[in-house]
Amino acid sequence: MSSYLLHEDAKTILEDWSRWVNSGNEINSLAYPSIQPLFSITHRSKSYVVSEPICLLVDKVLAGVIKQNEHLGVSTALYYLGGFNYSSLSRHLEQNGYNYNRRQVEQFVISGTNAVYASICGEELCA
Repeated sequence: MSSYLLHEDAKTILEDWSRWVNSGNEINSLAYPSIQPLFSITHRSKSYVVSEPICLLVDKVLAGVIKQNEHLGVSTALYYLGGFNYSSLSRHLEQNGYNYNRRQVEQFVISGTNAVYASICGEELCA
């Protein structure tokens, strides 16, 4: 399987996780109060497909990524939870004390997405 397909699978899982978080679920490791106003209407109208146990695992893994590498974890969480594109995420991060250009943010999100997916696959949940 190509790395592109793996990245697309990872994006799908994280998009479903973001909808799960946004669905009003009160159980999450990250406690996203500053992110919640950023949710888009489109995230709210869709339901998630990935099961709740996988969403809980994604939540736990992403919290670990944030703990190990704040840049990757925060960028990844905000990208999926806030519905940002890379440029707007770069501007948002800059307003909150981070100074990353669009290219750096893109690399953080790609790396964070792959780190989450690799951890989930390490749990043998990937087919």
